[in-house]
Amino acid sequence: MKLHLGCRTDILPKKDGWVNLDIDRELKNVDVFHDLEKMPYPFEDDRADEIRIWNVLEHIRKPSEVLAEMHRICKNGARVHIKVPHFSQGGMWGDETHVHGCSINFMEKSIEFSGCEFRVAKKRLNYRQTRAGMGKIGAIQNAVLNPLINLDRKIFERYFLYYFGGVEEIEYLLEVVK
Repeated sequence: MKLHLGCRTDILPKKDGWVNLDIDRELKNVDVFHDLEKMPYPFEDDRADEIRIWNVLEHIRKPSEVLAEMHRICKNGARVHIKVPHFSQGGMWGDETHVHGCSINFMEKSIEFSGCEFRVAKKRLNYRQTRAGMGKIGAIQNAVLNPLINLDRKIFERYFLYYFGGVEEIEYLLEVVK
């Protein structure tokens, strides 16, 4: 099973094994309606091979609890793909539903508070959000700037971030360890 948590209108194909979950009951083609801040989620232990949760954790009061619940649902070795807006992203603080600003250390702290074990397989800053339709300019900016800003993410975030006008997102790939 593959879970797409907080899917909104970005419905992933059932034929590929995806189960799309969202809180908004007015959305069409959502498989499961559930509030991600209400535990437990309506899935059995050790069932998911993959979870995708993009631009959701910044809306959650206790992301560590969501990580713990994803850990429960996932099989050992399952992959969890997470994207969150960086705190310097222009729209981050203009959205009143955002309760967290995310820095490069956000995930490590959330994992620590969850009490669960994940291996961080990938962690990177994306100058522009990686999404379909971002255009050639965005793709070129990412191709040129992403390797540079990811040489040392902590130093970049501390000393050079605003010279670049901020970055849009942080992308993580976690592997569940049980």
